[in-house]
Amino acid sequence: MLNNFDKFGFIALLEPFQQVRTINRYRRRLSAPEAFHNTNGKIWLFVNNGLNATLISNSDQQLSLMVQNLGMDFKFTVTIVYAKISCVCVCVCDKENRMNLWDNLYSLSSSMTKPWIVIGDFNVVLNGEEKIWCIPVTAAYIEDLQNCTESFDLSQISFKGSPFTWCNGKAGDNCIFERLDRILQNAKLHNLFSHTEVEHLPRIGSDHAPMLLFCDNKVRKPFKFLMFWAEHKSFMDVVQKNWDLVYFDNPFVDFKRKSKLCGAKKPFENRAVMQKERTEYTTYLRLEEMYWQQKVGHDWFKSGDRNIRFFHSLVKEG
Repeated sequence: MLNNFDKFGFIALLEPFQQVRTINRYRRRLSAPEAFHNTNGKIWLFVNNGLNATLISNSDQQLSLMVQNLGMDFKFTVTIVYAKISCVCVCVCDKENRMNLWDNLYSLSSSMTKPWIVIGDFNVVLNGEEKIWCIPVTAAYIEDLQNCTESFDLSQISFKGSPFTWCNGKAGDNCIFERLDRILQNAKLHNLFSHTEVEHLPRIGSDHAPMLLFCDNKVRKPFKFLMFWAEHKSFMDVVQKNWDLVYFDNPFVDFKRKSKLCGAKKPFENRAVMQKERTEYTTYLRLEEMYWQQKVGHDWFKSGDRNIRFFHSLVKEG
C-alpha cells in the first residue's frame, strides 16, 4: 500500500522516534530512491525519482538540499525546519535555542540564487491571530520569525483547512490552538510555479496537522510535498494513516478532511462538544480499519498465495 510514492516529490517526517540507522529500511518500504536526515535524526526526508538532491546544509534544527528536476532541468532549494522549544514548558519557546536556526537560514538566504521552499515546524506563531487561549502573544515572542520572513524575503503560501496546525489536546481553559507549522517561499519560487497551495490535513498520530504542498503550472510537471509528524512508536502505522489520507480514494477520507475535530477554525465551546466530536471521529477510524481488513480478506480469499505479487506484499508489510 506504500508503493505509490511516485505521486509525491518529497515526503518529510519530523520526530520519527526511530534510530537513524533504520532510515534505509523505511526508504525501501516507501520505494524512495533517496533518503536524508539531519544531525540529530529528528528530520527525515525521502526524495522521489526524477529529482536529484544534494545536501547543502545540515544542523539539529534544519536540513537543506539543492534539488534538480531532471526532466525539466531546473533547480530549487528545499529547507526542512524543526525549531527547538523550551525544555520547561511547551507553551514557552526558548529564543536562544533557535538562534542557530536563524543563523543557518540567514547564511542560506545571503547566497540564495535559486527558488527556495522553507517548510516545517517553527514552534512559534507569526502574529496574535495564530494563537488562541492560554498565554497571550507578545511582540518579543514573535519578532524573530517576523524578522526571518522579512529579512530573507520569504512569503507564506496560501492554505486551506484549519488555520491552527497544533493543539495540545486539552479542554477548557487549558486548551491551546496555534499555527506553529508553515510553508514559506521566496519570490523566485513564486515565479517558477503559477499555482502553489498548502492543505492542512487532519491530525493523525500526532498533535500536529500534516501539510500537503502542491506546486503546478502549465509548463512544469506538478509535484506534491507531504510533511507530517510520526510522534508514535508504531511508526509505519502512522505513515500508513497519513498516506491513506492523501492518496487513497475511500469513503472515509472526506469525513476526516471535514471533521470538526480536525478542521475547526475555532476551539470547541466546552468539553462535552469536543468529546462528542472525538467519539464520532474515533468511530469512523474504527470503521475504516474494518473496511481495509475486509478488503484484504476478500483479496486473500479470492487469490490466496497464488497471487505472487499480493502474497509478497503481505509478507513485506508483516
